[in-house]
Amino acid sequence: MGFFVLWTFAFFISGNGRHTRLIADLMMFYAGHSRFTWGGHKPIDAEGQTRDRYLRALRKADAGIYNELIQFAIAD
Repeated sequence: MGFFVLWTFAFFISGNGRHTRLIADLMMFYAGHSRFTWGGHKPIDAEGQTRDRYLRALRKADAGIYNELIQFAIAD
């Protein structure tokens, strides 16, 4: 959920998602947990299924439904 809150603030013209995912991973690391997988080991920025799943999960989180974003973040 912290990731989503960070994502809603657009600090940069470009790269907000990359920076927010990095911050979320650092938060997990400092809390003693494993970093998120962010939909497996495929790049999110590439066009295709991984990016589509990510954007769909973010849109649902905008509507207050966070479970798909959480599942995406921890998926293998």
